[in-house]
Amino acid sequence: MSITNFALLALSLACAVSTLNAADAIDAAARKVEVRLIEHRIEMPKEIAAGKTAFVVTNAGQKEHSFGIDGGGVNSKLPGTLDAGESKTLQIDLKPGTYRVYCPVGEHAMRGMERNLIVK
Repeated sequence: MSITNFALLALSLACAVSTLNAADAIDAAARKVEVRLIEHRIEMPKEIAAGKTAFVVTNAGQKEHSFGIDGGGVNSKLPGTLDAGESKTLQIDLKPGTYRVYCPVGEHAMRGMERNLIVK
């Protein structure tokens, strides 16, 4: 194995571990909200309560996806993208209001991977 290939393997493993650790580090006070990303749609609740929220985002589709949320002073996205079957967590403290959730990959939002989320 060349040094370059070894370095790439080590970097890949480090990224995988940091993703797992991020999921393990969910704030105990945060409410978990399951999000499933599938080609041309986002499956999640239409309304949630305000406060600390941990969006547990799973790519249940076949193509690469990600997750973003905008509104009420919030403009957050998952770091990078999710491969098919992969999950990551995005934690946000949400105030009451209407937010836009979407897939920021390519034209996915324009093709139906966006919706409003009401926070009460």
